[in-house]
Amino acid sequence: RVYERVDVFIAPSEYLRGVMVEAGVAEERIVFVPPLNPASARETDATHTRPALSLPPRFVAYVGRLSREKGVHVLLAAMARTKDIPLVVFGDGPAAPALRLAARQLGIDVVFAGHSSRETLEAALGRTAAVVMPSLSPENAPMAVLEAADAGVPVIVSDRGGLPELARRVGGMVVPAGDDRALARSITALWNDNQRARERGRAAWLASGAIHGADAHVAAVEAIYHR
Repeated sequence: RVYERVDVFIAPSEYLRGVMVEAGVAEERIVFVPPLNPASARETDATHTRPALSLPPRFVAYVGRLSREKGVHVLLAAMARTKDIPLVVFGDGPAAPALRLAARQLGIDVVFAGHSSRETLEAALGRTAAVVMPSLSPENAPMAVLEAADAGVPVIVSDRGGLPELARRVGGMVVPAGDDRALARSITALWNDNQRARERGRAAWLASGAIHGADAHVAAVEAIYHR
């Protein structure tokens, strides 16, 4: 088997490492390496452009694929329980038509932005009160969480897969997957006290963000080669 020829597996989350151990891979063959924050590995532009899209001045955002397992329908149900909080959905996928219909039926304020350029997303983060990842299926270590934290935006995630451990490192909030009531409460709390949430997130990111930087990531991978 191909796996028998692999000396070391790199897992970007403790969750995935545990899954591999349960599947029978020896613990000593799996090394957890914190996922790389993409922003640390590319040149940054100090200028802040306006989003190319027409967006609300302040909003909650979802960034990712629009498919059933991502739980966006749960997010829409949660938004229907909030008051005067706009939502912007960045991304596309097979569930897009059903989600648009659900939003109309719920009568909620949602902008479906579709696929957007990196420049548009980075500019939009400046207006974002929180990034929400309501996944119903296990996630590993999604980049959207790290990019939001790096931009100083609070995150709310479901309790699936590696999301909770990542959220803890960036000062985010964790809610039970599929619980739109709990999600609505968390969104409202962050919306109403966003400055404190940002300060909490920034403190957590300053404490743990370095392990997700390019230098630390390269050093961790090189150390594996030199074991």
